[in-house]
Parts: sequence; structure tokens; C-alpha cells
Amino acid sequence: NNYEGYNNAVKAVMRKSFGGIIGTVSDIITVPDGYATAIETALGNGLQNIVCKDDASAKAAVSWLKSAKAGRATFLPIESIRAERIRPDNSVVNADGYIGIASDLIEYDSKYSNIAEYLLCRVIVADNMDNAVIIAKKNIRGFRIVTLDGEVISSAGSITGGKYVNKSANLLDRKKEIEELGAELEKLRSRISQLKSDRAELSDKLAEANSKKGSLLENAQ
Repeated sequence: NNYEGYNNAVKAVMRKSFGGIIGTVSDIITVPDGYATAIETALGNGLQNIVCKDDASAKAAVSWLKSAKAGRATFLPIESIRAERIRPDNSVVNADGYIGIASDLIEYDSKYSNIAEYLLCRVIVADNMDNAVIIAKKNIRGFRIVTLDGEVISSAGSITGGKYVNKSANLLDRKKEIEELGAELEKLRSRISQLKSDRAELSDKLAEANSKKGSLLENAQ
């Protein structure tokens, strides 16, 4: 709710609740298990881009950020964003370790398809760095390659990798954790409800038993 982990400008805009502002990129996509590191690496700061309805919504938010001196943010108007998708060569698609195009590996509402394509249609996901390096030597025509562990291989041949010391800013992992905790919360609420029902039933049985006991004592006297 507080957009913890986002930059100050994004926090400010989302808390301000402008008309036409939909949410951040991380809000509108769902990433299947196993792909979070690759997709977060591919998107980078793009995860914090703010999706909005149209140019007017973006302009209003930018004007407010300037007047409030609240920082800078990138806005993606649904009505304006366009992506030119190209298909990778068959030699790439059929290569060992090729998993797919990043925009095809995530889930989102169809109305956000231009946003997803704009951000991820030029990103190839591979299983590991060795295979990614081999794929990069093929005709990848401006695609970047990202591995499941988060290494990045550019079309020019550069390789970026390693591990962050602190994963607390991993927005997709955090989103997944929130979903899992929500599901666990529902299970616990259901369990509590069942236990309350059991307690009420036991209380009724206890009251009935005490009543019978009282009757038996009276008859015994």
C-alpha cells in the first residue's frame, strides 16, 4: 500500500491518486514461478514505470511532479505506446536453452499488451549463461538475452551478472510473497471460522451435559 521499494516520485504519484493513473508495471503483470529473476532483470527500472490511460494523464502527473519538486518518473500511456515486434531467427528459437520471448512468458490483461510488448518483446529468456552466450553469437538482431538467474547478454556481446547483497527491493518477489501471504491468511481465517463453529458446538454439548447432570442429581435426591 505504501509502495515501499519504489522511488520517491512513483510513491508520490501513486499516493496522489491522479485520474487516469492505473498503476506501476509491476502492478499489471503476473510472472509465473521460476521467471521472476529473469523478468525483473529484463525490466530493471521499467518495473517502476507508471501505466496510465492517455497522454493527458501523464502530462498532468508530470506537471504536478515538477511543481511539487517530487522527482522524476516515466509514464506509459496505454493509448500511445507502440511496440514493433520481430520474430527471432529459427536458429535462435531452436537453440539449446532457448525458453522464449519475455513478453510471452508473463501474464497480463489484454488491454496492456502494448505495454508488455514495448518493454519485453526484444528480450530472449534462456536457461543458463553458457547457452545464452552461444545464442548471442547467432543472429539475434538487437535482442537482449536474460537467463533465469539474471545474467544479461547483449547483442554486442557484453555479459552482466552477479548477485545482489540485498533482495528486499525485488518487487516481483515481494508481489509474489504478498499473494502467498494473502492465500495463507484466507486459509487461517477459514480455520478460525471452523474452530469457532466447533467451539460453539462443544459449548452446546457441554451445556446439554450439565443440564442432564443437574437432572440426574435432582432425581437422585
